[in-house]
Amino acid sequence: MSEILKSEGPLPENVLNLIKSSKFLHLATSKDNIPHVSLMNYTFVPSEKIFNSSSESSSSVSTCAPLIVVTTHKKTQKYENLKSNPNVSVLVHDWISAASSDENSIELDHNDEDSKSNILKLLQNINQNEISSLSVTLSGSAKILGENNDERLYYKNLHLNKNPSAKVFIDGDDVAIILIQITASKVADSDNNVSSYK
Repeated sequence: MSEILKSEGPLPENVLNLIKSSKFLHLATSKDNIPHVSLMNYTFVPSEKIFNSSSESSSSVSTCAPLIVVTTHKKTQKYENLKSNPNVSVLVHDWISAASSDENSIELDHNDEDSKSNILKLLQNINQNEISSLSVTLSGSAKILGENNDERLYYKNLHLNKNPSAKVFIDGDDVAIILIQITASKVADSDNNVSSYK
C-alpha cells in the first residue's frame, strides 16, 4: 500500500464527485472511547449554498468550506456521542453491494439467445465492478444546530428536498440537524492506493 499526502484541500475533485453522487454514508461517532457507526442519508452542501444570515444578497458566494448535513433523533446513541464528542469520521463509497443470487448466477441454457443475454449480464456486472472502486474516509467536526432558527430551517429544507423518502428521519420535534465540517479525507481505490488530503 502506498500513501500519498496532498495539500490541495480536504475535498479534491474525485472526492467531491463521489460525495455528490452517493446516497448514503456511514457516520462514526464515539463517546468514552466506545465507537458507534450509523448508515445515514445525507446532503452535501457546496460553499455557495452555505447558509448566510447576513442581510447581503443571497447570491453572494460564501467563503466557508462545504458541509455535510445529517439528522438524527435525539434519543439515539449517535446524538449522545455527538453532544459529548464532535469529532466524527465518515465513510462514503461507490462499491456495489452484494447483488441478489439471481443477479449473480448465470443459468446454463442451451438456447443461444438466453446464453447471449446471460453473457451480456455478466459483462455488464464486470464493467460496473470496474468503475465502482473508490472509498473515501472523511474526518470532520460536527455541530448540532439550535432549535427554531433560520439556519436550522434552511438546512432541514435542503435535506428534505434531497431525501424526500427519508422524511421520518428528518422531520419532527425530536430530530436534531447536524452539520459536519470536513477537515481531511483519505481516498482508497481497489488497487489499495491511498491518498490523504488536508
